[in-house]
Amino acid sequence: MENDYWGDIAARLAARAAEIRAKNSGKPDLRLVRSEGAPVRTLDDVTRESQIRWLRALRRHLKYMQVELFFEQALIGKRDLEDLDDCELIELHRTIDKARDHYHNSDGVSYYEAGLLRRQGDVG
Repeated sequence: MENDYWGDIAARLAARAAEIRAKNSGKPDLRLVRSEGAPVRTLDDVTRESQIRWLRALRRHLKYMQVELFFEQALIGKRDLEDLDDCELIELHRTIDKARDHYHNSDGVSYYEAGLLRRQGDVG
């Protein structure tokens, strides 16, 4: 009798699993849920604060490279670094790293020509 009991449960579970798979066409029913206007977070709070501090240090120490241009470009429509979402912070940091490499290896090519700065009509 015990074998029939577990066999019956296994058959029910298999039937239910097949029913769910058929209903979902084999794909999980997942969706992103977030409040409207909430920034997408990819960084934890400590990493985010560290990223902002590091960007401020780069802003101070790389004045000779005119990095302020990259900050101003990234902050169009925003007040300060805290207003950037995580992806924008990371992208600004990558842009500054590329600009640093470009500055030391540019052979006279401008930031615009290198694609690091956008023209006024392209910003926004």
